[in-house]
Amino acid sequence: MSGANGLVAPPPKLNGRKVRVSKTKTEDKTDVRLGDYVLATKYNDGDAQDHWCVGFYAGLTNPKYDPPRYDVVDNEGKNFRGNGFRRIEKITFERGAWMLKHAKEIELSGISVQRYRNLQDWVGGTVE
Repeated sequence: MSGANGLVAPPPKLNGRKVRVSKTKTEDKTDVRLGDYVLATKYNDGDAQDHWCVGFYAGLTNPKYDPPRYDVVDNEGKNFRGNGFRRIEKITFERGAWMLKHAKEIELSGISVQRYRNLQDWVGGTVE
């Protein structure tokens, strides 16, 4: 689930991939550019039991999908999910590291992963 090693992550290696999209809009209208650090979820609802990851935005998976699907890669430029993610949102490296550290609690929480992108604290299964 990780695109980060601690609090600082290097830019992704896109391995010479040609990416047609240099800018796109996510569901919440946040601008996301190639190489931005993002939280990605398989479905728009962000269910913590579904595939999610923290990594770098690398372009559209395939423009035929509606809604679009986004490629997200790790530090080595490896794609997390071949069929892309339906939702991505820009996050900080600190937030990504925090989410990865608490991944098990997040997955068992029953709360949408998207809620954690801005939460300040998480203590013993209770959002404070």
